[in-house]
Amino acid sequence: MNKRIEMITALLDEKKAFDITHIDLSKTPYLVEDVIIATTLASKHALSLLDALKTPLSL
Repeated sequence: MNKRIEMITALLDEKKAFDITHIDLSKTPYLVEDVIIATTLASKHALSLLDALKTPLSL
């Protein structure tokens, strides 16, 4: 697992997301190489996770 994926999953875990799953698609013909799926408690929780991820990922 690369450093960026580790950083994202650690941040999601720190912010109380659960059922965090990483799917490696690098050997498939999809447009993306990795997918991270996490369950949140509510829509506000999902938005706060998004905000927490924006800065470290430079989005």
